Amino acid sequence: MDITVIGSGSVDKNPEAFEYSYGALVELTATAHSGWIFNHWSGDLSGLTNPTSIIMDSNKIITAHFTRNESETSWAFVVVSDVHTSTNPLGAQQNFRQIKEWIDTPTPEMPSPAFMVITGDFPAVSTATNPSETDDIINTVFGSEFKWFPVVGNHEIADGTSNFNWCRDTKFPTLLPWIVNSGPTGSTNTTYSMEYENAHFVVLNGYWDGTTNSGGDHARDGDIVPALRTWIDSDLSATEKTHKFVFIHEPAYPDHRHVGDSLDKYPANRDAFVTMLDSHGVETLFCGHTHYYEHDTSSQYPLLGNVHQLTNAKFRAETGEGGHTITYVLINGTKTTYKIYNASSTTNGYPFSFLEEWTIDT
Repeated sequence: MDITVIGSGSVDKNPEAFEYSYGALVELTATAHSGWIFNHWSGDLSGLTNPTSIIMDSNKIITAHFTRNESETSWAFVVVSDVHTSTNPLGAQQNFRQIKEWIDTPTPEMPSPAFMVITGDFPAVSTATNPSETDDIINTVFGSEFKWFPVVGNHEIADGTSNFNWCRDTKFPTLLPWIVNSGPTGSTNTTYSMEYENAHFVVLNGYWDGTTNSGGDHARDGDIVPALRTWIDSDLSATEKTHKFVFIHEPAYPDHRHVGDSLDKYPANRDAFVTMLDSHGVETLFCGHTHYYEHDTSSQYPLLGNVHQLTNAKFRAETGEGGHTITYVLINGTKTTYKIYNASSTTNGYPFSFLEEWTIDT
């Protein structure tokens, strides 16, 4: 009798032997490792009963399946926006050290962040010589194994499409082990989705014009064109993950700056977009662009439904505007806790202080 395990666990069989007499009754117990639960048997034994037994009237091949116990799943990631590394490379490096401190000194309340998402405008390369400058600084602070996911922002295009091309052609291939969908034809590698533990992440290129034309993936200003919305709908329909998050550079509902020049410039497409996110149970739409921190819900914008819009202030090491924020996101089973850390607009950033938090239970 061959026994295989899918997931994390082990199977005990009684009596301990690899050959059994015809008609022998063999008892099987599947034992899950910490953080996992038994799910089902398959092969020559099917069902959900555990422990169980089988009669050896022939050779048997049996598989025990284990799945994550979401009530014990606790992990975290961080989100920043508008890094604009080239404005102050050393300052950006210092600000990233705030996140590195959380990685190096985890607590039960704040486990080490597994990765980072930057919701656009990471280089600002009008003064830079290297379009991967942000990546170089992140590697310096976190090490080359640390994963960060780029969201295309307006500066990835306006300051030179070499940065856009770097995101698509150089950075994206390093993320492939995490990717479950590399995007629609026409916006491949700049619109994509990935999964980690019990969460699904959708990263959007809001500058795609919906065609497969050369350059169509960075052909227009921020918008959710129908072709992109169709892809989002299909991608979210395909996942069974508990938590769903969506990332785009320009907010659906901007404040302070870029009002009328974000996704709100095309209100019909914006409205269809946020309504669709709500229908799929998306928890949070992460944005940037305005350089001001915003947390918006349906109390301000009814079409959001149960979706929260979270717009990070700039991460750029520069005084003025709306200060600086980092969003620390803690997943604990079905609950998501958002912890906002900020630095004053009168400083370049680091150190950051706790500002506020809230929890969503799916």
